[in-house]
Amino acid sequence: MENFKPDLNQKEERIRKKIQGLIKYCTYDQSYDGGEVIWIWGEKTDLYDLLSDYDISDQSKERIVDNLACPSCGFEHFELMSSVGLESKYEIQLNKYVSKASNKSLKEVASLELHLEQFPLLALQNSLARKIFNEIKNQAFPKTKIKGQFFRARRVQSSAVFTDEEMFVPPKENVTEGRFNHGGQAHLYLAGSKETAIKEVVAVEPSTLVWWQEYEVVKSIPKILDLTFDWSNISTTDSPVLLGMNYNNSLRRSDRNEGNWKPDYKITRFIMDCAKNLGYNGIKYNSSKGFFEYDVVLFEPDKTNILPVGKPQIEIFMNEDEQENFASDLLDF
Repeated sequence: MENFKPDLNQKEERIRKKIQGLIKYCTYDQSYDGGEVIWIWGEKTDLYDLLSDYDISDQSKERIVDNLACPSCGFEHFELMSSVGLESKYEIQLNKYVSKASNKSLKEVASLELHLEQFPLLALQNSLARKIFNEIKNQAFPKTKIKGQFFRARRVQSSAVFTDEEMFVPPKENVTEGRFNHGGQAHLYLAGSKETAIKEVVAVEPSTLVWWQEYEVVKSIPKILDLTFDWSNISTTDSPVLLGMNYNNSLRRSDRNEGNWKPDYKITRFIMDCAKNLGYNGIKYNSSKGFFEYDVVLFEPDKTNILPVGKPQIEIFMNEDEQENFASDLLDF
């Protein structure tokens, strides 16, 4: 049987909209300890208190409550005395901070992209370019270090069998410009997982053969500029410049690139120039093939202790539709 939602009159609907706009969390978004609720999200109050400011009957209050839902988890079976979480003072402050940084970046990023298109070797004439350089110099952007397992992949384009050396850095005469390298710069791109490495070279194509190689960063590589970003984990101490560039998707996008024309790499290559000039060893960044996946580019891989793990392997890549069809065929069989 479906839950009955009572109709609201005009006054009740106006109040409902106001109350609904205040609610950010409910009890089911909180943490639990032995069955007891530990309130961690939002400023705790209850619906009765929120509705007490309005001169309406208890029946009206109950009808309004029956038409409310938690925007965080979707729960919609509230009672008049149900606890809810309102936006905290810190969240209000953080939203204002992000909004200000995002709005300001719209014009700044567009201006920098145009400047880099017209005068690529005179980047520091642009005000945002100078901000980026100074923030990297003053370590306003985070930095990290890397160690452990990483992966590379290449398409199978002939019957030739790749060695682990051929899966490493290509000779500079074969290097075209990339997200974090100019043409001729033999930087080493590594992925945090085999799946990410493969998706970096093939994305939506039909079944494709791919070489992949595992590598181990034996000795920790310090001073890696960390551009990885998670909107669910930001604070008012984050660089507004970095916030703005992520708001504009300036660090991940590649949809405007065509052939040898790669406008989406102009800002990222400038950031690389800044980092390299300031003594960083590489950059860690979100993969464009998945937000929670990451890649690393190393500027001077020959000076690092990176060893191949085993020999290059071949794998069949299937896009999502092919994987679904393959799984269905197995179930039918």
